[in-house]
Amino acid sequence: MFAVPGSSELTPQQRSGNVCIWCPRQLAPGGGVDLGGADAWYPRACQPCYEIQGRALVTYLEWNDHAVDCTVCRAAPCDTAQTLRHAHEDARERAGLPTIFCLDCGNMCRRARGMIAEPNTCSPLWAMTFRPCACYT
Repeated sequence: MFAVPGSSELTPQQRSGNVCIWCPRQLAPGGGVDLGGADAWYPRACQPCYEIQGRALVTYLEWNDHAVDCTVCRAAPCDTAQTLRHAHEDARERAGLPTIFCLDCGNMCRRARGMIAEPNTCSPLWAMTFRPCACYT
């Protein structure tokens, strides 16, 4: 499960699996990491991009799993949640993914840029329902 560019955003070489879907690196025939696909859609990735993009996904899942199980986080994010959030933000930045924002308040959730004065009051995981929200961008 990866966030991949849409087919219309890719070159014919990327759609056919000859070039990494995240960078312009040429892939040897059958090389790279197979991301699945069918018909004329055979996305593949170079190993470095695969690892970087995978880290962004893994850090989100770790953060989400913590938030679901942590009793402290039901009221407000605990220190562990903040550490996991920062790891996820850093992984997204390395992967070239856009800054996340809160669906509830609309503020950007980027601690390094100081977009939110109180980092514990806004997170895409803590909306008014205090349930994890997997639908942020």
